[in-house]
Amino acid sequence: HQLGQIFKDIWVAIPFKSFLGYSGNVSSLAQIWGEVNNCRNQIMSTVGQSYYYFGALFSPLLSCVLIQISRKCQKRIYDVDNALLSAAYIYLMIYSIATPFIYNLCIYLHALLQRIIFIFILAYFAPCRLSDIDSAQK
Repeated sequence: HQLGQIFKDIWVAIPFKSFLGYSGNVSSLAQIWGEVNNCRNQIMSTVGQSYYYFGALFSPLLSCVLIQISRKCQKRIYDVDNALLSAAYIYLMIYSIATPFIYNLCIYLHALLQRIIFIFILAYFAPCRLSDIDSAQK
């Protein structure tokens, strides 16, 4: 039951599902939690979701993965020479570090699939080298 809910949460986060031919309604864990607790204006944190998915022993797993993603992004920021790619790493780093405490998995996946991946694609096709910007200012 819990593993099936993880896939439902990932499915809810996929943008433009109507293009994939899907028109049904799937509830995420955050929506179910809001309905059961009668608190539709509050969100369930990633720690709470992870506790539901993995139980008490492995509940920090998802938070640790997100913090590791943030640490890797922080290291990559200084290694790239592309301004857009650097901005994408900063954006991913901020979302990854804030998600365990402020957001939940669905919000993180929405940001990743709707914004951050497009910034990475744009950075790949429109290189904006920091060394070119620096030499133009001199």
